Amino acid sequence: MTDDHVAGRTPHERWFWLGASALFAVVFVVAHRGPSGQAGHPTTLAGPVLLWLGLLPWLAGWWAAAAGLGWALSRGLEQPGRPPWAWPLRLALGGAALMLLTWLVAVAGGLRPIPMAALIAAGLGLAAFAWRRESVRPGPEQGDAWGNPKPLPTGRVALACAAPLALLAVAVTLPAGSLWSTEAYGYDVLSYHLNLPRQWVAAGGLVETEHDVYGYLPSLVEVAFAQFMSLRGTEPSAVYLAQGFHASWAVLAAWLVGGFVRRVGSSATAGALAAGVMLAVPWVLVTGSMAYNEMVVVALAAAAAWLALEPPPCLKSWRLGMAVGLAVGAATLAKLTAGFMVAVPIGLMLLITRRWSAAAVAGAAGTLVLTPYLIRNAAWTGNPVFPFATGWLGAGHWTPALTQRWDAGHGLADGETFSVPSLLRQWLLNSGYGAIGGRATPIETQNIARFPREYGVPALWLSVLAAAPIVWRRHRGFRTSDHWRFAFVASLCLVFWLALQLAFWFVLTHQQSRFL
Repeated sequence: MTDDHVAGRTPHERWFWLGASALFAVVFVVAHRGPSGQAGHPTTLAGPVLLWLGLLPWLAGWWAAAAGLGWALSRGLEQPGRPPWAWPLRLALGGAALMLLTWLVAVAGGLRPIPMAALIAAGLGLAAFAWRRESVRPGPEQGDAWGNPKPLPTGRVALACAAPLALLAVAVTLPAGSLWSTEAYGYDVLSYHLNLPRQWVAAGGLVETEHDVYGYLPSLVEVAFAQFMSLRGTEPSAVYLAQGFHASWAVLAAWLVGGFVRRVGSSATAGALAAGVMLAVPWVLVTGSMAYNEMVVVALAAAAAWLALEPPPCLKSWRLGMAVGLAVGAATLAKLTAGFMVAVPIGLMLLITRRWSAAAVAGAAGTLVLTPYLIRNAAWTGNPVFPFATGWLGAGHWTPALTQRWDAGHGLADGETFSVPSLLRQWLLNSGYGAIGGRATPIETQNIARFPREYGVPALWLSVLAAAPIVWRRHRGFRTSDHWRFAFVASLCLVFWLALQLAFWFVLTHQQSRFL
C-alpha cells in the first residue's frame, strides 16, 4: 500500500497535529519582538494575536466567496458524472474570477462599499449552494478528479508548514515598510501597491493616474486591496488585511505545490514536505508577508501547471484550455512579467504534450481575460500595453525624457549582457538569509536591496543533496512502475520552464535577483 492510500486519516495524524501546533506556537512566540527586544514579550505578544483574530473573518469570507465561484466554474467545465475537482484548484480559479469581477466593477466606477459587498455576497451564496450540493456527491474516499483516494495528509502538511507559517504570520502583523531590506523595506508596497488602491477608493473607481506610472499596470491584486479598503473604511486596518490577504495566497500556493508534487512523486509525504519547503523559501516569506502580488502569480502558476501536465479526466480539449487560460491570464493581470514567466511556458507545455486544441483555446481564453486591461490602457493613452512598447505603440502623455527614464529603470542596463557570475551570485550561490558562508558585499546607496553577503551556499541545495540518496533508496522500483513516464515528462517540462524563465531574466529584465 502506497503513501497515497494511507494519507488523510491515520492513527498518527493527531500526533502530527499536536506537534504542528506546538511548533507553530514556539516559532510564533520566539519570532515576535516587543519594544523591549525580548522574544515574545508578554505585553506585546497579544497584539499580533488580536490582529489576526480581526483579520480571519474577513479573509474567511473572501475565500468562501472565491470557493463559491470556483465551484460554479468547475461545474461548468467538468463533465457530468465525473469526480469533483480538487479544492485547491477551485480556490485558485475562484479567487482569480472574484478578482477579475472586482476589477471590472472598479473600472466601471463601482469601487464603493455596496457593489464590493455585493460581489462577495454573490460568491457566498454560491458557496452555500455548493456546500449543500457537495454533501451528496462522492466523498474523498471515492477519489477526486485525479484519482487520489485521499486528500493530502493534513497533519503532516501542518507539521511541515508550521515553522514558516508562524514566521509569515508574525511578519504580516508588522507595519508596512518596517521589514525586509532585500525588498528595499517595502518601497514598492508603500509607493504604489497600497498607495494606488487608496487613491482609487477616494475616486470611487479605477481612474487614470498620470502622476504614477504603475497605475497603468493591470493591478488585479491591488484592486482586491482596494475592495478591502472600501469595505473596512479605515486604511490602517485595511493595510494589515491586504498583507494577510497576500499571505493567504502563499498558503494556497503551498497547498497547490504540495498536491502537484504528490502526483508527480506518488507520495503523500513528499507533497507535505514540498508544501513546507515552498513556504520556507526566504523570498516567499519576504514578499508573502507584504501587500504584494507575487504569491498570486505563484499560486495561479502552480494551478496552471497542474492542469497542463496532468488534466483530470473531466477536462477535455476546450474545457482544459478554458481553465488554463483563466489561470495564466489572471496571473499576467496580477503581474505583467507572468506573461513570459508563466503564460508562455505553460502554453508550450500544452504543445509539447500534444494538447494542441487545448493550447489554442488557452491562448484565446487568456487573451480574452487580458482584453479589458488592453482596452482600458488604449482608451487612456492610445497604447494598450503602456508604459511598454512606447516606441512602437505610442508614449501617451510622456515626454522622451520620461520614456528614457522608464526604459533605463526597468530594462537591461547599458552594456549589461549574459553573465555567469551574475547567475551564480544572484541565484545559484545567493546567500540572502538562507545560505551558509559567502562574502560581505559593499554598501550601495543606489541598491539597498542587495544582499549583505553573496556567494554563499544556499541551504536549499544542501538539503537537496542530503535528500537525494534517501529518495533514490525509497523509490528504487519507481522506474519500473506505470507512473514513471508521467513523472519523467513532468520533470522535463518543469526544467524547460525554469530555463525559459532564466532566459527571460537575462534578455528582457534588469538583472537583479529580485526580478528572478
